[in-house]
Amino acid sequence: LCYTCGECNYGGKVTDAQDRRLLMNLLDHFYNPSLLRSDVEYEIAGPVYKVPDIRDHQDFVAFVKNLPSNTPPEVFGLHENANITKNIQESNLLMN
Repeated sequence: LCYTCGECNYGGKVTDAQDRRLLMNLLDHFYNPSLLRSDVEYEIAGPVYKVPDIRDHQDFVAFVKNLPSNTPPEVFGLHENANITKNIQESNLLMN
């Protein structure tokens, strides 16, 4: 998965060797088996983001539907000010 996302998907877009090294290290941090344990949870801006211990498809769909529609940037490892940047870009796109 790390190779597919980092080298195949971004390989042609990330041309600097140091940037590619950083990207692969970030992917190794976020794509690893320890994150799939049921006791790993992220308490970020309200709801708990975790890998659900669910086997039934309908229960999984219900879990996903209960996630907030607007995910805070902290979930993706971004600073909360990322929302400001996103909103400015969306406004500029709408107005131009």
